[in-house]
Amino acid sequence: MNTEEMDEITEHKYKHSNKRIEVLDAIMGSGKTKGIIRWMNENPNKKYLYVSPLLTEVEDRIVNECASLGFVSPNTEGHNTKSDHLLELLSNGHNVAFTHNLFTEMKRDHLKYIDDWDYTLIIDEEIDFINAYTGRDYKSTDILTLEKSGHVRLDEENLGRVVWTWEEDKFIKDSAYTRLKNMCDLEMLHCSKRREMMVTHLPISLITVAERVIVMTYLFKGSVMDRFMQMKGIQTEPFTEATLEKTEADVKSSAENLITIFKTPSTKKVSRLALSSNWYDNAKSEELKRVQSALRSACNKGHRDDVMYTLKKELVEPSNKKSKPKIRVNGYHPKDCFVSCAIKATNDYDTKSVLIHGFNRYPSLTVSSYLTDYGFPIKDDEFALSECIQWIWRSRIRKGKSIQLCFLSPRMERIFRAWMDGQEDSLG
Repeated sequence: MNTEEMDEITEHKYKHSNKRIEVLDAIMGSGKTKGIIRWMNENPNKKYLYVSPLLTEVEDRIVNECASLGFVSPNTEGHNTKSDHLLELLSNGHNVAFTHNLFTEMKRDHLKYIDDWDYTLIIDEEIDFINAYTGRDYKSTDILTLEKSGHVRLDEENLGRVVWTWEEDKFIKDSAYTRLKNMCDLEMLHCSKRREMMVTHLPISLITVAERVIVMTYLFKGSVMDRFMQMKGIQTEPFTEATLEKTEADVKSSAENLITIFKTPSTKKVSRLALSSNWYDNAKSEELKRVQSALRSACNKGHRDDVMYTLKKELVEPSNKKSKPKIRVNGYHPKDCFVSCAIKATNDYDTKSVLIHGFNRYPSLTVSSYLTDYGFPIKDDEFALSECIQWIWRSRIRKGKSIQLCFLSPRMERIFRAWMDGQEDSLG
């Protein structure tokens, strides 16, 4: 979302000021989506927005299984952008199914119609309302320099918001700091108390303009979205109106008999390596070769079509096309086997039976440090567990079929075993 779009949102006043979200918190395989589809079909007098991570989910399942509700998915046929089509659909009060990405790009006019038509907003899986500031234009040291010179101040009473104080008559527009000024004016940029890290916030109006908000996920409590909502004063309540097909105990009991955790001699040799994002960034060539050997030995448990693995994406799919992958597993090309550790809500990998998890996961240090500074810390193990379970349940276990599972990181294996044994409350 660019600064002009943020400006349109922050300046507008809406009739709704919804300070509550309801959470349908249930394990994968319990029938959340079926339950919410049934609930929507049984309540046809409401107006719905259904937001999912994946285009296939909104274009196929929601549109088809809610046929009587007339759901439409925005497209570019006859429109310059999907955003334009979404605006037209909202202006006419249609039920609309669209993606997380399109949701975060909405402008003031979109929110005005959501407000006017009293929409119920259903969010499938969590959305990142807070992110590390990744712009290349400015660094935290720039903020510190401007603060020391009196050109900005950090409002710690308002979650570290960076407030622009440079006098207008002494500031030249279209200078190197113009974009930074715009972000400050839009209440978009925030800084940790130690002035070391910067984050950006999505406008909370994306939530508050809806008459009702329902989030469908698993292990929501303590998540990044949960902590952000608490920080913004949004209350959370359970959503209890949808009927599920299975309990968590049922799903876990079935899974226990379907999962075989295995090791190989090569995977044991990497058990002392950190395997975190920072470690991978600084790992020596010899260490990466050990990870590569471990990954290959575990992949050999199955055919290419059976295998899915994860580790830091840049190692196998460099963002710079001229760079070569640092880890290459012959016979198991990333396009066939690599699945992002953060994947959610897709059935595209439901034939995979050999899973290798090679990433010791932690939340973004920038986001975690910022939330901790303002009294809303994230538990590292809970974050890793939630993401890991989602990743595992992309495989054929979601169809009730057996899988073989290998963890290269002992920490990730410990976290998963604790959850399977019902000891997740002991996680840090």
